[in-house]
Amino acid sequence: MLFDMISDTEADGVLFISGNIDHAELSAVSGLAVYPLYDLTSSPMNMKREEPITEINRHGISHAVRENNFGLITIDWESQNPVITLEILDETGNPQIQHTTTLESLQELFPAP
Repeated sequence: MLFDMISDTEADGVLFISGNIDHAELSAVSGLAVYPLYDLTSSPMNMKREEPITEINRHGISHAVRENNFGLITIDWESQNPVITLEILDETGNPQIQHTTTLESLQELFPAP
């Protein structure tokens, strides 16, 4: 399992980026790996979804964006504890989803079960 591999190899600072033809969103999972895992999902700029979203993402921590969008990950390496900003922007560059975390928070190990 992917989460086991991340834990077993002690990989730190893992972020997932993915795509979906229907919508964009930010998801997070805690407790399955050694630290919180984020997945920033964007959708194509030319595939605006008209139908309502019926599936529920139980790990979603943002609303779903159905407008044309793109994802952006920015890392401020100048900070002693680098700041990571995960964003979904609309086609004019306005943030629709924005979440900030730190590199340290992606390296803090949860206690072993």
